[in-house]
Amino acid sequence: MVGYSLQAAEILAKEGISAEHGVGAEICASVIEDSFGYLDTPVERISGADVPMPYAANLERLVVPQFEDIVRAAKRACYKSSSLATSA
Repeated sequence: MVGYSLQAAEILAKEGISAEHGVGAEICASVIEDSFGYLDTPVERISGADVPMPYAANLERLVVPQFEDIVRAAKRACYKSSSLATSA
């Protein structure tokens, strides 16, 4: 998922959205707790579907989050409208 999040960050940067990759304590160190009040939407977790992992690659792609899912979530958080942000 790290590769997907970095790929999504590159796409978002081209559209003027600054995205930072991190986990747990890294995020807390980067963003002070009070700044969560400035977010446009609640924090969203991108995760796989709650189904058994399929064997077929085409079905696996539907179950595991892709970089497009991360881009859509970031745009929703920023209220950026585009075909990616509204097609989720």
